[in-house]
This record gives sequence, structure tokens and C-alpha cells, in this order.
Amino acid sequence: MGQFSFLPRYELTNDEEYAKFSNGNWVNPAMNQEFNDMRYRDHEKEILSSFNVNTFNDFFAPAFPAFYQPGWAARQQLPQDSVEFIATTKALELTTEYVVKITMANPNEFDNLWDEFQTKLNSIAGLAEYEQKITEIIRASAEHYR
Repeated sequence: MGQFSFLPRYELTNDEEYAKFSNGNWVNPAMNQEFNDMRYRDHEKEILSSFNVNTFNDFFAPAFPAFYQPGWAARQQLPQDSVEFIATTKALELTTEYVVKITMANPNEFDNLWDEFQTKLNSIAGLAEYEQKITEIIRASAEHYR
């Protein structure tokens, strides 16, 4: 079992039950009881039995489909040809360029470079739409954790 295998996963499957492939198999093999029956030691099985659970993952199982994702990953839900995705790609490229410029510049050039960076960043079409869309995605995800 991996270090983070107990964390909720966001899996795009056709199956209505969270984290299963369309053929019914769990995405994470540790969720298959047959797999756990083979790998758990006797003392582990005793612990699980005393808590009336089948796997250690059951201690972390939410009672709802856990559509959690970190905020930085929400961008991946956007179509790559969308205005929002393209705007963030441009913003990331611009940021990569200016972080180097600003870091390597003389301290007396900082304010001018920062202002130039902010002007170019704020002129990218679609960033406001991106912020709105990402806020919607994160709020929808957060509804499962209240």
C-alpha cells in the first residue's frame, strides 16, 4: 500500500461507483478484498476484524463519492482548447520568463520589471474567466468536505 493510498481519488470512470473501472474492478488494488486477504498478516486481519472493517482504507472511506483534488490540479479539468486553459498557459509562460528576469535583475530594476510583468499579466484575455471557473470547480469539490 502506497503512502497516500488512503487519500480520496478523482477518477474519471463510466461507473457510477467512485473509483471503479467500468468492469467493476477498483482502481486501487488495495480496495480489492481478495488482494487484501492475500497480503494482510494475521495480526493485521485481527485488528481489522476488531473494528469490523475489511481494509485499512476503510478507516478513511468517506460516506460520499470523494471528488477531492488539490486546487492546483483543478486546471486539468478544463478543456485544453478553452479560453481559460489557454490564458493560464500564457500566464505560466510569462511568469516563468519574468521570475528569472526579476530574480537576476539589479534591485533598483525590481519595481519597473514588476510593473511590466503585472501589466502583461493583466492583459492576458481569459484570466478573469479562469479564476471564475476554477473557483466554481473548487467550491463544488469542497461541498463534499463540509
